Amino acid sequence: MILRIPAPLFLCVLATLPKASGRVIPANPDNYLQLATKLRAGDTLALASGKYLRGLPLHNLRGKPRAPIVIHGGGEETILYGRSGSNTMDISDCSYLEVRNLTFDGRNIHNVDAIKAGGGSGGVHHITIADNLIRGHGGTQ
Repeated sequence: MILRIPAPLFLCVLATLPKASGRVIPANPDNYLQLATKLRAGDTLALASGKYLRGLPLHNLRGKPRAPIVIHGGGEETILYGRSGSNTMDISDCSYLEVRNLTFDGRNIHNVDAIKAGGGSGGVHHITIADNLIRGHGGTQ
């Protein structure tokens, strides 16, 4: 016997399945850059409160539709500071990535973007940037 399920019903069931879970990786201003390079689909990088002085370059990170890579902090207590000559957060060759609850402080440095995406051969797609605070990045931000 073959059970046939109409496509719309199958898609509804698929959409309600829980997301795949991965590792929750605690990070701090001393180790976050090293840990960020090792993230894989379903992982969460939990940034502790603190001052992050080396920006957040995100390159070649690929989550999956049901298992995005998540990077989150403690809101105004987790501060990524801008630095001359670099974007505070630079995203390239990434997909299915979520960045939440961070503060981007540009320190009013001229021509420093808070968040910039693009470049690379794989492009950037399916990126969620939510509940972040951007300050001190000038009038173009």
